Amino acid sequence: MAMAFSAPCGGYRASDGRPQLIIIVLCHKVINIVALSLELNYGRSYSVELLQRLIVHEIFHGLGIDRSSFAHFVDKHGIRRIPYDDEHGRGIHRFPLDVFYSIINYKISDHWRADVSEVIKKIEYQWTVYKYKKYLPFFLEKRVVNLTAFIAFLPNVQREVREYFNCFDLQGIEFQERRSFGHFHRRIFKYELMNPTTTSLLSKISRLSLAFLHDSGWYYVDLSAGDSYSWGKGLGCDFAMKSCLDWIENHPEDSFPYCLPKHMRQYRCSPDYTTVLECNIQKYISSDELDYRYFKEHYFGKDKDSFCPMWEGDIDCRLIDIDSMCIEYDENGRLDRRCRRVQCDNDTRTYIITYDRGMNDSTIERTCNGTDAKCPPFEKICSAIVPEFDWYTKNRQVQ
Repeated sequence: MAMAFSAPCGGYRASDGRPQLIIIVLCHKVINIVALSLELNYGRSYSVELLQRLIVHEIFHGLGIDRSSFAHFVDKHGIRRIPYDDEHGRGIHRFPLDVFYSIINYKISDHWRADVSEVIKKIEYQWTVYKYKKYLPFFLEKRVVNLTAFIAFLPNVQREVREYFNCFDLQGIEFQERRSFGHFHRRIFKYELMNPTTTSLLSKISRLSLAFLHDSGWYYVDLSAGDSYSWGKGLGCDFAMKSCLDWIENHPEDSFPYCLPKHMRQYRCSPDYTTVLECNIQKYISSDELDYRYFKEHYFGKDKDSFCPMWEGDIDCRLIDIDSMCIEYDENGRLDRRCRRVQCDNDTRTYIITYDRGMNDSTIERTCNGTDAKCPPFEKICSAIVPEFDWYTKNRQVQ
């Protein structure tokens, strides 16, 4: 269910194709439902933060990260990447008729795909899954299948995505499969502002989105202004280009960011201890999932993640309380993972965790030091307590 929609107004473009007017439509009923869910889960309203992220996401679509704008992109010399038919006032690809109907059906015509080859490229890559044997339908075997992907093939985008993942085989940013060419693939770019899920309060404007706008040829963008973003950073080609089945088998000790059936309904802290994460694995639901089978048992992740089961969260603990972090505390052999208020003492290199106790609002404090095996390391907890927070929240006063 869509929360919002945006698009450049086609008749309002500058001579270089840059959008001059965009329209944004917000579905307030859906937004209220999502905001109410966050309030029930975390104790107060986050409707302002949710709207901030949602509107900025839609503005970025209007600025150029949208399929209707790709045909107008210009290179660094101001020359259109796609030839333009001045006589008819439109691109040679005969936009919008043949493209319009193909987009409605989530398909791209061969004619249009050829015309935007300077912006979007179609690639095929190998993907490992479990499949039933051809003549033995009750026996599963690992099989490599070919999948099709569409990527944004742009110079700054390519450089940034290669450096970010430390994978120099990447050709660009992959779009969400079988979806609109304006959203980054969520499995690879989870919590990036331009992934298709806008309900998370963890969304960040990374250098990747900024590089995309820079490559439109319409804007001078300071890439260093991007938010701190770490999802999948440095995990290499195995994460960015291969199946989650390959990753899970190659990382038996800890398959993060993917999770396993044994983690169902379990929680853990993010590597930087800012977020409580839950394994989103679930039981078999529909036949669509059979093409993305990563376990012999009937377990799958979410469809927008290519059905890969992943650890995911909704909110940064520091939004709940500016001094809160996700704490994994070992209490008599049972790990407790929640957002807890933390007070750091740099002189003694210790920190105090405040726990809520029962229904009478009583609290208990526990002191941790850097050598206590039951507590997270001092450096990881206290280095983020006074963060250079992203632009959504750095000026926010916590009540």
